[in-house]
Amino acid sequence: METIKQTSKSYFMALSVMHLALVGGIVLFGGIMAFLVTNLAVSSEMRGLETTFLYIVCIFFVFGVTSSFLIYRKKVGDLTNQQDLTSKMTGYRGAFIVRLALLESPAFFAIVVAFLTGNLLFLIFAGIIAVYMIYLRPVKETIARDLGLNYDEIAKIQNPEYLIAEITARN
Repeated sequence: METIKQTSKSYFMALSVMHLALVGGIVLFGGIMAFLVTNLAVSSEMRGLETTFLYIVCIFFVFGVTSSFLIYRKKVGDLTNQQDLTSKMTGYRGAFIVRLALLESPAFFAIVVAFLTGNLLFLIFAGIIAVYMIYLRPVKETIARDLGLNYDEIAKIQNPEYLIAEITARN
């Protein structure tokens, strides 16, 4: 296994690209499913299950948003006890990915249910999650606040050439 060091600039660029890809996936998939529902005949066999699906989507939505918040807070809270910036930033990436994955799951489920039932109102759940994920975009100031970084650590992440994280690559 090879360890690759990341500068502040490359770290935040990679985090932003990943964030954009995950949000874009929801928007693109939702758009495709909306197009298919409105322009193609969707089987009406699932229409009788709309009420059941509404309960399941609501539960999945609340569970996804709540668990993403709680698990993120727990993981980031554990990182504040770390002494070095590299450990904090490497751990933050993992916490952020888990947070977005827990949000993405109910969004994709709602999109699939919208396609199965032909009811585009289920896309509202996916839209809310997509907007929330956009709000959560990785910004240096927010990350510094969440991790409780001190003045010196904030100065280091502001320096685009400072090495702040490590990636362990598998060969």
